[in-house]
Amino acid sequence: MNRLILVGGFLGAGKTTALLGMAQVYLQKGLRVGLVTNDQGSQLVDTDFLAAHGLPVYDVKGGCFCCHFDELVEKLNALNKAYWPDILLTEPVGSCTDLVATIFKPMQAMHAQQFMLSPLTVMVDPLRLSRFIEHTQRGSLTDMDYLFQKQLEEADVLFLNKCDLLEETQREALLGWLRVHYPASEKQWGSAAQNQGLDELCAALEGAQFAPKPSLNIDYQAYAEAEARLGWCNATFSISGVVDPGRFAQDFFELCRNGVPTDADLAHLKAIFTGPDGFFKVGLTQHNGQVQGIDNPSIGNQPINAVVNARVTMPPAVLLMLVKKSADGAAEDQGAHIENFRGDSFAPGAPNPPYRM
Repeated sequence: MNRLILVGGFLGAGKTTALLGMAQVYLQKGLRVGLVTNDQGSQLVDTDFLAAHGLPVYDVKGGCFCCHFDELVEKLNALNKAYWPDILLTEPVGSCTDLVATIFKPMQAMHAQQFMLSPLTVMVDPLRLSRFIEHTQRGSLTDMDYLFQKQLEEADVLFLNKCDLLEETQREALLGWLRVHYPASEKQWGSAAQNQGLDELCAALEGAQFAPKPSLNIDYQAYAEAEARLGWCNATFSISGVVDPGRFAQDFFELCRNGVPTDADLAHLKAIFTGPDGFFKVGLTQHNGQVQGIDNPSIGNQPINAVVNARVTMPPAVLLMLVKKSADGAAEDQGAHIENFRGDSFAPGAPNPPYRM
Protein backbone atom coordinates (compact mmCIF):
# COMPACT_ATOMS: atom_id res chain seq x y z
CA MET A 1 0.00 0.00 0.00
CA ASN A 2 1.31 3.47 -0.93
CA ARG A 3 1.17 6.43 1.42
CA LEU A 4 -0.57 9.28 -0.41
CA ILE A 5 0.30 12.82 0.70
CA LEU A 6 -1.60 15.74 -0.78
CA VAL A 7 -0.13 19.23 -0.30
CA GLY A 8 -2.56 22.01 -1.16
CA GLY A 9 -2.39 25.75 -0.85
CA PHE A 10 -3.12 28.87 -2.85
CA LEU A 11 -1.27 29.86 -5.99
CA GLY A 12 2.27 30.88 -5.11
CA ALA A 13 2.28 29.34 -1.63
CA GLY A 14 5.38 27.28 -2.42
CA LYS A 15 3.76 23.87 -2.92
CA THR A 16 6.17 22.65 -5.61
CA THR A 17 9.25 23.77 -3.69
CA ALA A 18 7.82 21.99 -0.66
CA LEU A 19 7.21 18.80 -2.64
CA LEU A 20 10.80 18.87 -3.90
CA GLY A 21 12.14 19.28 -0.37
CA MET A 22 9.82 16.62 1.02
CA ALA A 23 10.82 14.19 -1.72
CA GLN A 24 14.47 14.73 -0.83
CA VAL A 25 13.74 14.11 2.88
CA TYR A 26 12.02 10.80 2.11
CA LEU A 27 14.73 9.75 -0.35
CA GLN A 28 17.37 10.36 2.31
CA LYS A 29 15.41 7.96 4.51
CA GLY A 30 15.73 5.29 1.83
CA LEU A 31 12.09 5.56 0.71
CA ARG A 32 11.02 5.58 -2.93
CA VAL A 33 9.04 8.62 -4.03
CA GLY A 34 6.69 9.46 -6.91
CA LEU A 35 4.95 12.77 -7.64
CA VAL A 36 1.85 14.00 -9.47
CA THR A 37 1.40 17.68 -10.33
CA ASN A 38 -1.80 19.35 -11.50
CA ASP A 39 -2.75 22.39 -13.54
CA GLN A 40 -5.60 23.87 -15.54
CA GLY A 41 -3.31 24.32 -18.54
CA SER A 42 -1.13 22.15 -20.74
CA GLN A 43 2.43 23.44 -20.17
CA LEU A 44 3.43 22.96 -16.54
CA VAL A 45 6.43 24.72 -15.03
CA ASP A 46 6.13 22.54 -11.93
CA THR A 47 6.38 19.25 -13.82
CA ASP A 48 9.46 20.40 -15.71
CA PHE A 49 11.03 21.71 -12.50
CA LEU A 50 10.59 18.46 -10.56
CA ALA A 51 11.63 16.30 -13.51
CA ALA A 52 14.78 18.41 -13.94
CA HIS A 53 15.73 17.33 -10.41
CA GLY A 54 15.57 13.69 -11.51
CA LEU A 55 12.29 12.84 -9.78
CA PRO A 56 9.64 10.54 -11.28
CA VAL A 57 6.73 12.92 -11.90
CA TYR A 58 3.49 12.61 -13.85
CA ASP A 59 0.84 15.29 -14.23
CA VAL A 60 -2.89 15.80 -14.62
CA LYS A 61 -3.42 18.60 -17.12
CA GLY A 62 -6.41 20.62 -18.26
CA GLY A 63 -8.28 20.64 -14.95
CA CYS A 64 -8.07 20.08 -11.22
CA PHE A 65 -7.69 16.74 -9.44
CA CYS A 66 -11.24 16.97 -8.10
CA CYS A 67 -12.71 17.25 -11.61
CA HIS A 68 -10.33 14.60 -13.02
CA PHE A 69 -10.36 12.16 -10.13
CA ASP A 70 -10.20 9.02 -12.27
CA GLU A 71 -7.21 10.38 -14.21
CA LEU A 72 -5.48 11.14 -10.92
CA VAL A 73 -5.92 7.51 -9.88
CA GLU A 74 -4.62 6.36 -13.28
CA LYS A 75 -1.47 8.47 -12.87
CA LEU A 76 -0.92 7.20 -9.32
CA ASN A 77 -1.28 3.62 -10.55
CA ALA A 78 1.11 4.30 -13.43
CA LEU A 79 3.70 5.64 -11.00
CA ASN A 80 3.19 2.62 -8.79
CA LYS A 81 3.68 0.23 -11.70
CA ALA A 82 6.79 1.97 -13.00
CA TYR A 83 8.57 2.93 -9.75
CA TRP A 84 6.87 1.19 -6.78
CA PRO A 85 7.09 4.31 -4.62
CA ASP A 86 6.59 4.13 -0.87
CA ILE A 87 5.43 7.76 -0.82
CA LEU A 88 3.21 9.46 -3.40
CA LEU A 89 3.35 13.28 -3.22
CA THR A 90 0.59 15.19 -5.01
CA GLU A 91 -0.07 18.88 -5.58
CA PRO A 92 -3.55 20.12 -6.61
CA VAL A 93 -4.25 23.32 -8.54
CA GLY A 94 -3.66 26.36 -6.36
CA SER A 95 -7.18 27.73 -6.80
CA CYS A 96 -8.76 24.41 -5.84
CA THR A 97 -10.60 23.67 -2.60
CA ASP A 98 -13.22 21.22 -1.25
CA LEU A 99 -10.59 18.47 -1.44
CA VAL A 100 -11.95 16.40 1.44
CA ALA A 101 -15.28 15.81 -0.30
CA THR A 102 -13.96 15.41 -3.85
CA ILE A 103 -10.63 13.59 -3.38
CA PHE A 104 -10.11 12.24 0.14
CA LYS A 105 -13.52 10.65 0.69
CA PRO A 106 -13.77 9.15 -2.83
CA MET A 107 -10.24 7.79 -2.41
CA GLN A 108 -11.21 6.17 0.88
CA ALA A 109 -14.46 4.80 -0.53
CA MET A 110 -13.05 3.35 -3.76
CA HIS A 111 -9.30 2.85 -3.31
CA ALA A 112 -8.72 2.19 0.38
CA GLN A 113 -6.75 -0.97 -0.41
CA GLN A 114 -4.31 0.93 -2.63
CA PHE A 115 -3.58 4.19 -0.84
CA MET A 116 -3.12 5.21 2.79
CA LEU A 117 -4.06 8.87 3.07
CA SER A 118 -2.06 11.26 5.22
CA PRO A 119 -3.75 14.35 6.71
CA LEU A 120 -4.53 17.17 4.29
CA THR A 121 -1.69 19.71 4.39
CA VAL A 122 -2.13 23.29 3.17
CA MET A 123 0.86 25.57 2.51
CA VAL A 124 0.22 29.16 3.55
CA ASP A 125 1.97 32.17 2.00
CA PRO A 126 2.49 34.73 4.81
CA LEU A 127 2.02 37.70 2.48
CA ARG A 128 -1.34 36.42 1.26
CA LEU A 129 -2.34 35.53 4.81
CA SER A 130 -1.46 39.06 5.97
CA ARG A 131 -3.55 40.55 3.21
CA PHE A 132 -6.42 38.15 4.02
CA ILE A 133 -6.31 39.20 7.69
CA GLU A 134 -6.40 42.86 6.66
CA HIS A 135 -9.37 42.25 4.34
CA THR A 136 -11.14 40.29 7.10
CA GLN A 137 -10.70 43.12 9.57
CA ARG A 138 -12.03 45.61 7.00
CA GLY A 139 -14.94 43.36 6.04
CA SER A 140 -13.88 43.53 2.38
CA LEU A 141 -13.12 39.95 1.33
CA THR A 142 -12.45 39.39 -2.38
CA ASP A 143 -13.26 36.42 -4.62
CA MET A 144 -9.70 35.15 -4.16
CA ASP A 145 -10.08 35.54 -0.39
CA TYR A 146 -13.07 33.20 -0.53
CA LEU A 147 -10.98 30.42 -2.09
CA PHE A 148 -8.12 31.05 0.32
CA GLN A 149 -10.47 30.99 3.31
CA LYS A 150 -11.97 27.66 2.28
CA GLN A 151 -8.49 26.14 1.90
CA LEU A 152 -7.65 27.23 5.45
CA GLU A 153 -10.92 25.83 6.78
CA GLU A 154 -10.50 22.26 5.58
CA ALA A 155 -6.80 21.77 6.32
CA ASP A 156 -5.64 19.21 8.86
CA VAL A 157 -2.17 20.76 8.88
CA LEU A 158 -1.50 24.44 8.15
CA PHE A 159 2.16 24.99 7.25
CA LEU A 160 3.16 28.68 7.35
CA ASN A 161 5.74 28.76 4.57
CA LYS A 162 8.41 31.30 3.55
CA CYS A 163 9.21 32.14 7.17
CA ASP A 164 12.73 33.07 6.11
CA LEU A 165 11.12 36.28 4.83
CA LEU A 166 9.60 37.11 8.24
CA GLU A 167 10.81 38.50 11.52
CA GLU A 168 10.13 36.22 14.49
CA THR A 169 7.46 38.60 15.80
CA GLN A 170 5.69 38.60 12.42
CA ARG A 171 5.79 34.80 12.25
CA GLU A 172 4.42 34.37 15.76
CA ALA A 173 1.65 36.91 15.11
CA LEU A 174 0.50 35.05 12.00
CA LEU A 175 0.68 31.66 13.72
CA GLY A 176 -1.25 33.09 16.66
CA TRP A 177 -3.98 34.37 14.35
CA LEU A 178 -4.24 30.95 12.68
CA ARG A 179 -4.46 29.21 16.05
CA VAL A 180 -7.34 31.46 17.12
CA HIS A 181 -9.35 31.30 13.89
CA TYR A 182 -8.59 27.73 12.77
CA PRO A 183 -8.07 25.86 16.04
CA ALA A 184 -8.83 22.38 14.68
CA SER A 185 -5.74 22.15 12.48
CA GLU A 186 -2.15 21.45 13.47
CA LYS A 187 0.16 24.44 12.92
CA GLN A 188 3.68 24.09 11.58
CA TRP A 189 6.07 26.61 10.08
CA GLY A 190 9.27 26.82 8.09
CA SER A 191 10.67 27.64 4.69
CA ALA A 192 10.52 25.12 1.88
CA ALA A 193 13.08 27.16 -0.07
CA GLN A 194 15.52 26.87 2.85
CA ASN A 195 14.58 23.26 3.74
CA GLN A 196 13.39 24.53 7.11
CA GLY A 197 10.64 22.62 8.89
CA LEU A 198 10.26 19.93 6.23
CA ASP A 199 11.84 17.15 8.29
CA GLU A 200 9.21 17.69 10.98
CA LEU A 201 6.40 17.94 8.43
CA CYS A 202 7.47 14.74 6.67
CA ALA A 203 7.74 12.85 9.94
CA ALA A 204 4.26 13.98 10.99
CA LEU A 205 2.65 13.05 7.66
CA GLU A 206 4.45 9.74 7.42
CA GLY A 207 3.19 8.70 10.82
CA ALA A 208 -0.42 9.95 10.68
CA GLN A 209 -3.54 8.94 8.82
CA PHE A 210 -6.33 11.11 7.47
CA ALA A 211 -9.25 11.01 9.90
CA PRO A 212 -12.82 11.22 8.54
CA LYS A 213 -14.44 14.59 9.08
CA PRO A 214 -17.36 16.61 7.68
CA SER A 215 -17.05 17.86 4.14
CA LEU A 216 -16.56 21.56 3.59
CA ASN A 217 -19.60 23.82 3.57
CA ILE A 218 -19.00 25.62 0.30
CA ASP A 219 -21.01 27.71 -2.17
CA TYR A 220 -20.16 26.23 -5.56
CA GLN A 221 -21.50 29.25 -7.41
CA ALA A 222 -19.16 31.53 -5.45
CA TYR A 223 -16.37 28.99 -5.99
CA ALA A 224 -16.96 29.01 -9.77
CA GLU A 225 -17.19 32.80 -9.96
CA ALA A 226 -13.93 33.18 -8.06
CA GLU A 227 -12.07 30.76 -10.34
CA ALA A 228 -13.53 32.44 -13.43
CA ARG A 229 -12.06 35.75 -12.30
CA LEU A 230 -8.57 34.37 -12.82
CA GLY A 231 -6.95 34.64 -16.21
CA TRP A 232 -4.64 31.69 -16.89
CA CYS A 233 -1.84 31.92 -19.42
CA ASN A 234 0.67 29.21 -20.37
CA ALA A 235 3.42 29.92 -22.87
CA THR A 236 6.64 28.49 -24.24
CA PHE A 237 9.34 30.25 -26.25
CA SER A 238 13.04 30.24 -27.06
CA ILE A 239 15.49 33.12 -27.03
CA SER A 240 17.53 33.60 -30.18
CA GLY A 241 20.79 35.41 -29.51
CA VAL A 242 23.25 35.72 -26.66
CA VAL A 243 21.70 37.06 -23.45
CA ASP A 244 22.44 37.21 -19.76
CA PRO A 245 19.74 34.75 -18.57
CA GLY A 246 19.37 36.28 -15.12
CA ARG A 247 18.98 39.77 -16.53
CA PHE A 248 16.49 38.51 -19.11
CA ALA A 249 14.40 36.83 -16.41
CA GLN A 250 14.46 39.92 -14.19
CA ASP A 251 13.48 42.21 -17.07
CA PHE A 252 10.76 39.83 -18.25
CA PHE A 253 9.19 39.61 -14.81
CA GLU A 254 9.38 43.37 -14.24
CA LEU A 255 7.75 44.07 -17.60
CA CYS A 256 4.97 41.59 -16.77
CA ARG A 257 4.51 43.14 -13.32
CA ASN A 258 4.34 46.66 -14.75
CA GLY A 259 1.65 45.56 -17.21
CA VAL A 260 -0.64 44.12 -14.53
CA PRO A 261 -3.16 46.66 -13.17
CA THR A 262 -2.43 47.54 -9.54
CA ASP A 263 -5.97 46.53 -8.51
CA ALA A 264 -5.56 43.06 -10.04
CA ASP A 265 -4.53 40.03 -8.00
CA LEU A 266 -1.23 38.80 -9.37
CA ALA A 267 -1.75 35.35 -7.88
CA HIS A 268 1.29 33.68 -9.45
CA LEU A 269 3.75 34.29 -12.26
CA LYS A 270 6.36 31.56 -12.64
CA ALA A 271 8.79 30.39 -15.30
CA ILE A 272 11.49 27.82 -15.81
CA PHE A 273 14.44 28.74 -18.04
CA THR A 274 16.55 25.92 -19.47
CA GLY A 275 19.96 26.41 -21.08
CA PRO A 276 22.79 24.17 -22.27
CA ASP A 277 24.26 23.96 -18.75
CA GLY A 278 21.19 23.68 -16.54
CA PHE A 279 17.97 25.40 -15.51
CA PHE A 280 16.50 27.82 -12.99
CA LYS A 281 12.98 28.61 -11.83
CA VAL A 282 11.70 32.13 -11.11
CA GLY A 283 8.49 33.17 -9.36
CA LEU A 284 6.46 36.21 -8.32
CA THR A 285 3.38 35.90 -6.11
CA GLN A 286 2.31 39.45 -5.27
CA HIS A 287 2.15 42.65 -7.30
CA ASN A 288 4.48 44.32 -4.80
CA GLY A 289 6.43 41.14 -4.00
CA GLN A 290 10.01 40.25 -4.75
CA VAL A 291 10.99 38.21 -7.80
CA GLN A 292 12.32 34.95 -6.35
CA GLY A 293 14.87 32.58 -7.87
CA ILE A 294 17.27 34.90 -9.72
CA ASP A 295 20.72 34.33 -8.23
CA ASN A 296 23.17 34.75 -11.10
CA PRO A 297 22.12 31.52 -12.83
CA SER A 298 24.88 29.69 -14.71
CA ILE A 299 22.92 27.88 -17.40
CA GLY A 300 24.79 29.01 -20.50
CA ASN A 301 23.48 31.72 -22.77
CA GLN A 302 22.39 29.95 -25.97
CA PRO A 303 19.99 28.38 -26.63
CA ILE A 304 17.59 29.22 -23.80
CA ASN A 305 14.06 27.81 -23.68
CA ALA A 306 11.31 29.03 -21.37
CA VAL A 307 8.02 27.76 -20.00
CA VAL A 308 5.80 30.39 -18.38
CA ASN A 309 2.64 30.04 -16.26
CA ALA A 310 0.75 33.19 -15.26
CA ARG A 311 -2.40 33.44 -13.12
CA VAL A 312 -3.78 36.95 -12.73
CA THR A 313 -7.26 38.44 -12.28
CA MET A 314 -7.35 40.06 -15.71
CA PRO A 315 -8.79 39.08 -19.12
CA PRO A 316 -6.97 35.95 -20.35
CA ALA A 317 -6.32 37.28 -23.87
CA VAL A 318 -4.85 40.49 -22.45
CA LEU A 319 -2.65 38.44 -20.11
CA LEU A 320 -1.32 36.39 -23.02
CA MET A 321 -0.51 39.56 -24.96
CA LEU A 322 1.31 40.94 -21.91
CA VAL A 323 3.46 37.80 -21.59
CA LYS A 324 4.36 37.92 -25.29
CA LYS A 325 5.13 41.67 -25.21
CA SER A 326 7.24 41.29 -22.06
CA ALA A 327 9.28 38.45 -23.55
CA ASP A 328 9.89 40.48 -26.70
CA GLY A 329 10.89 43.54 -24.70
CA ALA A 330 13.30 41.66 -22.43
CA ALA A 331 14.97 40.02 -25.42
CA GLU A 332 15.22 43.20 -27.49
CA ASP A 333 16.88 44.97 -24.56
CA GLN A 334 19.87 42.64 -25.05
CA GLY A 335 19.83 42.60 -28.84
CA ALA A 336 18.11 39.20 -29.04
CA HIS A 337 14.64 38.14 -30.12
CA ILE A 338 11.95 35.61 -29.24
CA GLU A 339 11.30 32.60 -31.44
CA ASN A 340 8.69 29.83 -31.44
CA PHE A 341 6.34 31.62 -29.06
CA ARG A 342 3.32 29.46 -28.34
CA GLY A 343 0.71 30.29 -25.78
CA ASP A 344 -2.84 29.76 -24.71
CA SER A 345 -5.03 31.64 -22.27
CA PHE A 346 -8.39 30.97 -20.66
CA ALA A 347 -10.55 31.34 -17.57
CA PRO A 348 -11.24 28.09 -15.72
CA GLY A 349 -14.68 26.59 -16.14
CA ALA A 350 -16.99 25.91 -13.22
CA PRO A 351 -15.75 23.04 -11.03
CA ASN A 352 -17.79 19.89 -11.61
CA PRO A 353 -16.32 17.01 -9.61
CA PRO A 354 -17.57 13.53 -10.62
CA TYR A 355 -17.54 12.42 -6.98
CA ARG A 356 -18.49 14.60 -4.02
CA MET A 357 -19.14 12.82 -0.76
